Amino acid sequence: MPSAVQRLFDTCKDVFADVGSGAVPSPADVERLRSVLDTLKPQDVGLSRNLPLFKHASTNRPPAVTYLHLSAFPNFSIGIFLPPTNSSHPAT
Repeated sequence: MPSAVQRLFDTCKDVFADVGSGAVPSPADVERLRSVLDTLKPQDVGLSRNLPLFKHASTNRPPAVTYLHLSAFPNFSIGIFLPPTNSSHPAT
């Protein structure tokens, strides 16, 4: 069985194969991507709480959002935004 990241790559490759730049995939394809993303766990992409990016520096600034780049291809790239602990995402 392929790894979770491999399943994500394969799904992205299929979904974005014929989608032009700036185009949005169909609702069905977005659902396919969501279902694969819902299975990913931090350890699937090499994340653990022991990594330095999860250590809080003592500054007066709010913690920054970190971007973890996984891979890039001609039709898509895969990356993860890591918001600070206890932060919230605005509702859309």
